[in-house]
Amino acid sequence: MRSGGQVEGGREVIALDSERSQFTYDINLSLNGPAKLVGPILRRNLKKDLERFRMLIETDAVAAPA
Repeated sequence: MRSGGQVEGGREVIALDSERSQFTYDINLSLNGPAKLVGPILRRNLKKDLERFRMLIETDAVAAPA
């Protein structure tokens, strides 16, 4: 029996204007075997990482000189 899983996803970038863009990421985790037990931890950590990434981008955009 094999354990682990697959990761699939993609991203979309849309230019809002000459200085701003909107990023959308889709990530699909398909875990099987013992890896299913760590699924909630992976999702929680990934969500925290993406929230931190968003904060860094938005803070840098506000702090950047015009």
